[in-house]
Amino acid sequence: MKVMFRDLSKWAIGFTMQLAIVWSLHSQEIIQPEIQYKAGDSVLAPSYGIKMVMPENWRGLLARETIVYTILCDTLNDATVYLIPTDEDLETRLEQWKNGITIISGETFSAKENLKITQNSLKASFASPTNKSLKVVGYASHGPYSIGYSMFLTYQHERSFDYGELLDKVSTYISFQKPTPPPEVSWEDRLLGKYLYSYERKAGSTRINQLWLCNDGTFKSVSKGRGIYKDLNKEYLGSLKGTYEIKGSGRTGSLTLYFKKADPITVELELFKDHMYINGKRFYYAYHNECDE
Repeated sequence: MKVMFRDLSKWAIGFTMQLAIVWSLHSQEIIQPEIQYKAGDSVLAPSYGIKMVMPENWRGLLARETIVYTILCDTLNDATVYLIPTDEDLETRLEQWKNGITIISGETFSAKENLKITQNSLKASFASPTNKSLKVVGYASHGPYSIGYSMFLTYQHERSFDYGELLDKVSTYISFQKPTPPPEVSWEDRLLGKYLYSYERKAGSTRINQLWLCNDGTFKSVSKGRGIYKDLNKEYLGSLKGTYEIKGSGRTGSLTLYFKKADPITVELELFKDHMYINGKRFYYAYHNECDE
């Protein structure tokens, strides 16, 4: 069986929030995908018990709805590491690697040497018969709590150092601890200072509903479709401002918007399969810098 990065998405949904990474440098919180971590940040996947301190000149990103943690090197622009938590033991992964791996780009790579497990780790170099310029080195480890990870470093340019040794060095910044369920997060912690948006497709066009929540308790919204204002009159469409209040934790909560020029409304917040819904409509959220200082 080939290891296929692309296939990870089918079991990533449902694990994304479990993989939500706790970081503690100046503060500590469960943060969402699509947030970039810089050198010195301490990141933890609590459900897997995998902790990483980002090395100097490296930065990391957990893409939305995936369990693949991408690590980029600032000094080697062609070097990218993909870190994947797994409960498979090293023997299972060894057999998989023997049959090759298929990376995100769709390229299939075969192991260049005989594989063996040494000092509780598995290492390999891979090559593609069709793409000579793209190369891969792999590193796998298994922790004391029946959880481990696999890392794959892709690169294009040969240099004076060994990329396998570079991946070994990255692995020294990773440690294991006892896995724990992610702590229950309040909706205020999840949404404070976030940009919320949804899409409506109608008659061949796409309408974007946007809501910017600021850290000082104010908000502004721009709605071209009904969005969270469904069943309300037209005074809630267009550009609006006001203050807001968030309540609740766990899977459900509420958001109250106090408009400057309209009556306040309260909407229901819900997490279902790690997707956010407002009044039953799918919404997305991300960091932003739209608020006035």
